[in-house]
Amino acid sequence: MLSRRCFNLLLRGLICIGVFSFSIAVCMGDESSEFEALRQFIRAVDPQHVLSIGNNVPMRRNPCMHKLKGVKCNSQGTSVTEIRLENLNLRGILDVDSLCKLPNLQYVSLARNQIRGTISNSIVHCTRLTYLNLRSNVLSGKIPKKALSKLKDLRRLDISDNPFYYHQPTRLQRNDALKNQEKAVESVTIMAASDSPTSGHPNPPGNSWYKRYKFMIPLVVGIGFFLLFTYFAGRKAAKLAADREILKSLRDSPDKFLFLRFKRKRSQ
Repeated sequence: MLSRRCFNLLLRGLICIGVFSFSIAVCMGDESSEFEALRQFIRAVDPQHVLSIGNNVPMRRNPCMHKLKGVKCNSQGTSVTEIRLENLNLRGILDVDSLCKLPNLQYVSLARNQIRGTISNSIVHCTRLTYLNLRSNVLSGKIPKKALSKLKDLRRLDISDNPFYYHQPTRLQRNDALKNQEKAVESVTIMAASDSPTSGHPNPPGNSWYKRYKFMIPLVVGIGFFLLFTYFAGRKAAKLAADREILKSLRDSPDKFLFLRFKRKRSQ
């Protein structure tokens, strides 16, 4: 009987430890995937290793622990919030897919480089973006106006001085098409210009407590399970010890057993 109770206690302890370990693994897994996305973005935009970032950061290390040029993190040092790589002669490709895998990214400025590629519809996944400056590059393709319009927190967007594609039906309409092109770029570039930050940094969006501190929830839950297990295991052990004492007293002296039993009832 006693061995079975000990086995149950051990099993509960292993379950609590497993839940705690799983919570930590999930938390670290989210961080490692975010930082791998950052490395992929850097490799794409800087194939010539001008920044010397892609090879210097170990594969499974937190880049927020390093002073990476043009990369800033939140106050907890757990998530990238800003990428500022201006006028660095970068000649790579804009990898929007990797960029938008950074869940807390708010500020991006890649102005005055030689970056190629397109602004894909994946930009819609940069949900917390407030500032985007891609001015003076060699980006082409169509402007994803519909995707950009879904970024509710975006306050400043500048994609001017890029050879974007605009449909021109006939040569006779070329002048009108050029005028429409200028208007289209201007309408997107100046979007919410009155809300742009004077200091060059975006105002942080009003996000909920959950979004800011969700990485701590698995850790807190794991610690809670561990504390509950410790508390109930202690109570169980105390009860088992008392039962053993009663059994021992019963074997030694029935009178002493009755006295201990009466004492326990009065204390309860």
